[in-house]
Amino acid sequence: SRMRLAYTDEAIERWGLGSRVFTVSAPITTTTLTPGPTSAIVEGLLPEGDALTFLTDVFGSRENLLLELGRETIGAVVIVEAGADLPEVNQDETPELLSEDDIAARIRGLPDAPLGVSKGTNVRLSLAGAQSKLPLGFVKGEYVDPTYSSPSAVILKPEPGAWPGLVDLEAWGLSVMKASGVRTPEWSIEEFDAIRTLVVHRYDRNITGTQHHQRIHQEDLCMALGIRPEEKYAASHRSRSALSKMASVVFENSYQPKEDLQAFVTTLVVNVAIGNAAAHARNLSLLHDPDGAVRLAPAHDVIPTYHYSSHSRRLAQPVNRNVVRPETVTRSHLQEEVMSWGIPNVKASLEEAVLRVESALEEVELPLESTELQALVDTYGRLHL
Repeated sequence: SRMRLAYTDEAIERWGLGSRVFTVSAPITTTTLTPGPTSAIVEGLLPEGDALTFLTDVFGSRENLLLELGRETIGAVVIVEAGADLPEVNQDETPELLSEDDIAARIRGLPDAPLGVSKGTNVRLSLAGAQSKLPLGFVKGEYVDPTYSSPSAVILKPEPGAWPGLVDLEAWGLSVMKASGVRTPEWSIEEFDAIRTLVVHRYDRNITGTQHHQRIHQEDLCMALGIRPEEKYAASHRSRSALSKMASVVFENSYQPKEDLQAFVTTLVVNVAIGNAAAHARNLSLLHDPDGAVRLAPAHDVIPTYHYSSHSRRLAQPVNRNVVRPETVTRSHLQEEVMSWGIPNVKASLEEAVLRVESALEEVELPLESTELQALVDTYGRLHL
């Protein structure tokens, strides 16, 4: 990338040198960032997979794409040309309400307009992630097209043809996570002209009492670790996105390290228990509260990929150096793994997590017939001493 990022004098004055208000991987400094950190940040703001390929093609380059879509990236970052004014928030704007048919048409159009974006659209959006999804505004219980003044507040994830049952399975994964005591976004399952859809309420939004949602900044753990999205899966325990590195970045930056480490460890146990092989570093995030405090974001994209024989069954990060198949992970592997992080009291967090997840799995029923996933869940006992 030709881009180089630098903090402005105003930023230094407002937040102070060393502030992690934007990203914990590159605190505010007077020097221009080098290409590595710049790439990690720029690519971390872009979508992924087919959406990125398609939109880069439409807009000509990643730089153009960021400038075109930059009025709403993940978190609270707005991208404008150097020297340009920020867009104005129009408090009086009344967004157009969308009917069920409008939404169904947008969902059907996603292959040709990823994230609801096409060259002619005036909706400006960029959301990370490879799954097909449609971000919409949500005002007083009604869906609207998002705008700068009224940013998206929900993400619609329609049932994809290639992965039947995904909507119900992801809802189940979120239910298990929530029942295990880990914060999750609010969600519901809706039908738009018979298209089964998971509607997830964004956790990086604050409802301000009016129709306008305030953006809350977030960064995924790739950005927090200063690595590019292509490094989101850990090839080995030495990888820059290995469990130990992710645990450290959460523990060292959170204002509530004990609670967030408990949530991180519980998330790991849930992912092993339900066979979520897509729990990579972009599917874990840090939230930056408006007062600058950093904490682990709610768990999102909790998908028991184990159900699909065509999906890789290797965990996104090896456990205990080299265990990558969820069904072969045992309690002692988890114990060795967490002890290797060098974080105080982590063994107690693991013991708590194993008990919580066990009762969550008993409480939340699998929503569909899945022989292999059921077999995996049934062997949960391997995670006991």
